[in-house]
Amino acid sequence: MNEEEEKNLRREPIRTEDDILSFLERHSRPRKEWLVGMEYERLGVFCKSGKAISYYTGVEPLLEELARRDGWKCHREDGHVISLSKDGDAITLEPGGQIEHSTKPMRSIRELRGLVGSLGELLDEIAAERGIVLLGIGYQPFSKLEEVEWIPKKRYQFMAPYLGRRGDLSHRMMKMTAGCQVALDYSDLTDAMRKMCAAARLVPLAQALFASSGIAEGRVLDDLCYRGRVWTRTDPQRTGIPPFLLRSHCDPGEYARYIMTRPLMFVERGGVYRDPEGKTFGDLMDSGAADEYDLEVALTQVFPEVRIKTFVEVRALDAPQPELITTAACFWADLLYGDLDAILDLTEELVASGEQEFAALRERVFREGLGAEFRGRPIAKFLEEILEMGTGETTCRKSFDLLRERLASGRTAAEGARELLSGVDSPSDFVVRWNHYRWW
Repeated sequence: MNEEEEKNLRREPIRTEDDILSFLERHSRPRKEWLVGMEYERLGVFCKSGKAISYYTGVEPLLEELARRDGWKCHREDGHVISLSKDGDAITLEPGGQIEHSTKPMRSIRELRGLVGSLGELLDEIAAERGIVLLGIGYQPFSKLEEVEWIPKKRYQFMAPYLGRRGDLSHRMMKMTAGCQVALDYSDLTDAMRKMCAAARLVPLAQALFASSGIAEGRVLDDLCYRGRVWTRTDPQRTGIPPFLLRSHCDPGEYARYIMTRPLMFVERGGVYRDPEGKTFGDLMDSGAADEYDLEVALTQVFPEVRIKTFVEVRALDAPQPELITTAACFWADLLYGDLDAILDLTEELVASGEQEFAALRERVFREGLGAEFRGRPIAKFLEEILEMGTGETTCRKSFDLLRERLASGRTAAEGARELLSGVDSPSDFVVRWNHYRWW
């Protein structure tokens, strides 16, 4: 959140669970006003080496040139560019310099596809002039962890040591991974929780379909969705899928209590960060110091695969290749703006035996992608039925056809990347070809 957004935010106090729910309810929309937005990350690498670009000599100059050519506004911390904004869109940076485009909410996937495509072409042009490729892939393919710089952003200076104590792969999550999130509206909190429950059950299926993190440090990994595994070893108190979301019906109060009981990584006001000294957001509420800005910040300090801020956000997917970016929005919008009862009925058997069996399914998906099975049944069969349930209300035909083609191939982008890696002579050949490599 930049200073302008902070200034415009209401400052009502947050003292009770009901205050949290009232804040979230206030951001509901009638169905006729529902929109779709997304965030997707790309990994900047040098064409010649395939290694991650530096913030100071690669990322920051690229953003400054985009701002100059296309009218974006630069936002800085201590003199360095850490984000851009323009007409409701934002470009932000993840801790390892991953470039993330957060789109404005759009009426349809077709409109979203045009927006993503036009910005992508310009970014790719600017990057190519600098000997850089912005990869659409879930994990840095050639760099080692220690070779990737931290960007100079205060938020990450607090997050890095905190998460480093919580999970052995947390710094890999922060610096090496790239993901894709989709933002959806809700009509009220009951609808929001039903969307979240349906999405939570679909997470392993979606991660199988979108897996693109099967190589690292120039070698093949045991996993096809290594990014998914990395997230499970980041911080168990704020990642994964909260068990209450696996039920068919969930009380919104459970999510409010989930937020209240998570330890804060930092408290921030006006760009000044301080150590919360182990306090939870509930502790901040009890002290009388919490307001709506603090709640907004706290909502961004939890990282479950599905979460609610002022919209429902599904966070589970590896970053796709540029042509496939909006298929992620197509998948989630087409299903979660459709028949939720049908999705919950179809996925009931995935959660019927409880959290442990569901977690085991996720483990198999990390390793096997679309080849994983649930009780002897290929999850690809579940996905065939799921895609048959698409409503077509918000999607574009091209994106939906790409989803079906990829599923029919039985392969994932991770397997495509392995194939390409085995057939090239150098990292340079891989990174130059990957974004346009058709593996399905």
